[in-house]
Amino acid sequence: MAEQPIIHGFSPAERAAIIAARDRANLGTPSLVRAAFLLAPITVGNITLRPVTLSDWLALEELQHPMIVPGGRSGLADHARLMFVLAHAPRVVREALADRPSFAKQVAGFVESIPEPASIPLIIAVALQQLRDVTSTVTGRARQRLEPFAHLPEKNAGLGWLLTLAGALYRDYGWSETFVIDELPLARMFMYYAELKAARGQEPTGPSYVDHDIFAALKEARQPMSERPGVN
Repeated sequence: MAEQPIIHGFSPAERAAIIAARDRANLGTPSLVRAAFLLAPITVGNITLRPVTLSDWLALEELQHPMIVPGGRSGLADHARLMFVLAHAPRVVREALADRPSFAKQVAGFVESIPEPASIPLIIAVALQQLRDVTSTVTGRARQRLEPFAHLPEKNAGLGWLLTLAGALYRDYGWSETFVIDELPLARMFMYYAELKAARGQEPTGPSYVDHDIFAALKEARQPMSERPGVN
């Protein structure tokens, strides 16, 4: 039997959770990596929402969506824009954004065209989850609540994290700009970027994906048994 590491400063339950999370990652794939590769479009009624791509992120940044640009709370107008962006091809969204007054009308028309208005809250929930799935996969130290990539050193290097990330994938994987910007889910892009840094012997910017699994296991270990997922 392998010797267990000495872990100080934790309760027996927390130590067990740390060891279990580490062992799961050693035997398989960290949960955030699995989640990123399992991302898929989700259909609610007749509306299909895509995983967030780099182009979508840029569009939402341009629209000052409060989940991306600090300040304010998400309102119905922001939810409508998010639904529109994820329900249409990136090229369609870019063309719509070229004319802001027309874009607002297209968003309003899209919402009005949803055949079952009662399904709109569920569509909003799915759209928000697709956006949260991106930020949950960033291995960053102490992510800021409203600006999840603010900590990345590339953001202050005159290029921005986005160009640094895309440029690395163009060079090292040889993928086309269209594929990287419009088709590859942004959450997976972070996976590939982390892999590139590891292949070059560079430390990840902040906790690793295994670290995130350990943090999640610790959080669950600290919850009362009645509040843990799957426990009635």
